[in-house]
Amino acid sequence: MPSTDYLIGPARGEIRWHPATGGQPPAGPPRREPGQWPWSAAMAGLAEAASVKDIAASLPEGSLRSQLEASAARSIDRILGDWCGTQGTWPGPPPWSIAIAGELAAMAKAHPAGFLRDELLRLAGQALLRPFGRRPN
Repeated sequence: MPSTDYLIGPARGEIRWHPATGGQPPAGPPRREPGQWPWSAAMAGLAEAASVKDIAASLPEGSLRSQLEASAARSIDRILGDWCGTQGTWPGPPPWSIAIAGELAAMAKAHPAGFLRDELLRLAGQALLRPFGRRPN
C-alpha cells in the first residue's frame, strides 16, 4: 500500500504534514515536535500586515492612509513571494503554502465578519494561488 502524507489540523489547532504509516493517517503528532514551524515568521508578518490594512481602512482618506496601505501591500507581496513563490521545484503548491493558507483561514474564523476577516481569507487564497504564478486582480 503506498504511503500518503496527511494534513493534521485546524480542528486540533495546528496544521502539520505527517507521513502516513501503513496507508493510515497518524493517530497523533510525532514524538519529536519542533519548537516552531519554519513558516511562523511568515504567518506573523501576514497577520500584522492584515491588521495594518484594517487600521488604515478606518482612517480618513489621505497621505497616512495611503502610506500604511502601500507598506502593508509591499510586505504582503514580499512575504508571499518568499514563501509561496514559483521558484521552488514542487509540482504544486509547496506544503508550507498550504499550511500558511490553512492557518490564515483558521485565523479568519476567529474574527467576526468584517474587513480583517475578509483580508485574512484573501491572503489565504493568495498563498494558494502564488505557487502557480497567479495573483488576484
